[in-house]
Amino acid sequence: MWNKLLNDKECEFVTNTTCVFCGSSDLKQFDIKFVEKHWKPFPEAVNLRCQACMGQFNQKFPNTHLISRLYKEHYPAQNSGLTRFKIHFKVEEFYIPVLEVGPGDNGISNICKNGYYAAEISRTASKFPVLFEDFTIEMIDEAKTLGIEAIVSCDCIEHMVRPRMLFDNAYAILPPDGLLYIHFGELHDPKNPQKARQIPHINNPSWKSVEMMCERKFNIIDRGSGSPHQSGWIFKRL
Repeated sequence: MWNKLLNDKECEFVTNTTCVFCGSSDLKQFDIKFVEKHWKPFPEAVNLRCQACMGQFNQKFPNTHLISRLYKEHYPAQNSGLTRFKIHFKVEEFYIPVLEVGPGDNGISNICKNGYYAAEISRTASKFPVLFEDFTIEMIDEAKTLGIEAIVSCDCIEHMVRPRMLFDNAYAILPPDGLLYIHFGELHDPKNPQKARQIPHINNPSWKSVEMMCERKFNIIDRGSGSPHQSGWIFKRL
C-alpha cells in the first residue's frame, strides 16, 4: 500500500511547527509507542507534545489528498457507530436536525427522526462528501439553511489534520444553544501524558487542549460524566 501511495507526488506530508490544538510554538518531542491497528504507522510518525496545552500529535501529517485516499480506499467500515454513540451519550432518539461528522458507512441516522445529514469523505451519498475540516464558506451557508441544531462526531477528531476546525465549523453552522457531541477516540489528563497512540490516529488532545479549542465558542456542559473513560463530551454553542 505505502509504495503505491508514497510514489504519488500529491501524497505529501506536512510538517507541524505549531500546536494543532492551541497554536503554540512551544513543542517538544515526546517518545511514545505507535500501536498498529488498521495500517502501519506513517513513515514520518514522530510524536510532539505541546507545552502550552499538553496535547500530543504527529510531527508530520499526511496532506488532505493522502488522508482522503486512505479513508476512501483503506479504512474498513466500523459497525459500532450507533452502539458506541448510545454508550457514551445515552441518547435514544433525536427530534432535531442532525449533522454527523465522519460516520463512515454506519452512523446514527436510524435515531434521527427530524432530519439527518452526513459529512463523510468515503460515502458519495453524503450530503457533504468532503472532510469536515475542508468545508467551504458555501458549504457552511448551505448547512445553516438546513436548520441543523446538533452536530455529532464520534471517533473522528483524532484523525483530523486540523482538529480545531471541528469546533470552528460547528460554531459557524450551529445556532446559539445548538449542541455539539464529541466522542474522543483518544483523550488524556494533561498531567498524565499518554505513552501510546493507536494508528491511524494522528492526534491526542488533553482536557486542556479541548478547553482551549472551544474557548469563546462553546460551553462544556458535560465532560463525559456518563461515558466510559470520560471520553464523550457535550458542548453548547454560545
